[in-house]
Amino acid sequence: MSGVAAGGWRSGGAEQSPTDPASSGSRGRWRLASIHGRRDVLEPITVVRRERFRCPGVRIGNVAAYRFDIAAEYPIRAGAGRRQRCYLMFTEGMQLSQPLTFPESMADWWYVDPIACKWDGPDLTFRDINVDVIMGPPGAPYDVLDLDELAAAHARNEVSTEDLDSVMTRTQGFLDRHLNRRGQSDSGWPDFPPPALRPVVGALA
Repeated sequence: MSGVAAGGWRSGGAEQSPTDPASSGSRGRWRLASIHGRRDVLEPITVVRRERFRCPGVRIGNVAAYRFDIAAEYPIRAGAGRRQRCYLMFTEGMQLSQPLTFPESMADWWYVDPIACKWDGPDLTFRDINVDVIMGPPGAPYDVLDLDELAAAHARNEVSTEDLDSVMTRTQGFLDRHLNRRGQSDSGWPDFPPPALRPVVGALA
């Protein structure tokens, strides 16, 4: 992965023969909960961003990775290249990335947002849901952004109460599992980057 910070993972594991991705029960409808797949086989998928950009990806079990090239009109860090890699955690309903558009001073920072997904065969379409988490290196604070936008979307009936509850619960759960240091003297993140993503890190060219 381009830009994986110190303290991140190293890629490993050989590719295995692909099989049919996605269980049929998760196709064709938006889901905020987990989407279970095979845990032992690396599967090729296509991830549809913003409902129109088709991006190559891979999946194993409840995690996936995909890549896309950032358009030339968007500024990126010097020497970073334009190939952005993103990671999906279906059980937690989160997307993670280290944006190449962040400035040099934030080269090792991460961006996390809750998502809703739906499958159509091997194609995965997702949308993010207002809330964003930005975190720096271990020991730095993290920021939770756009809670006001989530509340406004709910007030406009663009986000249901059920989805609002799910997003808030999943975001808090992610923070507690991976970032919050309750009762810990260590200044590092308790569980970040999430070890669950190791099988797909480095799996894309």
